[in-house]
Amino acid sequence: MLEKHDLETIGKIVDEKMDKRFEEYDKKMDKRFEEFGKTMDEKMDHRLHETESMLLDEIDRVRRYQEKQTQELKQDIRKLKELNQCVRLQNDTITLILQIVQNLQERMEVIERKIA
Repeated sequence: MLEKHDLETIGKIVDEKMDKRFEEYDKKMDKRFEEFGKTMDEKMDHRLHETESMLLDEIDRVRRYQEKQTQELKQDIRKLKELNQCVRLQNDTITLILQIVQNLQERMEVIERKIA
């Protein structure tokens, strides 16, 4: 059988080998985590870039749509102003015609009185 001293020596050797294995395992895991972190950073950067690009495209699309709508509204307002001006001119013309008709009626009444 093995003596106590031999068992202690074997225990120390096993402990040293286990410690060495754990250190190697820790280094491997650290390396894997570092690689994983880099990969995730690259993926996140790529996805952020895609998202940013998509958002910028959408913002540009909305801006173009709004500009088109604004131009259409400006054109409609211009047309309404022109129509309003035409209506005012027509009203002025109708008012003048009514005044002329009223003056002619008054003149006709004067002439009818003179004839009668």
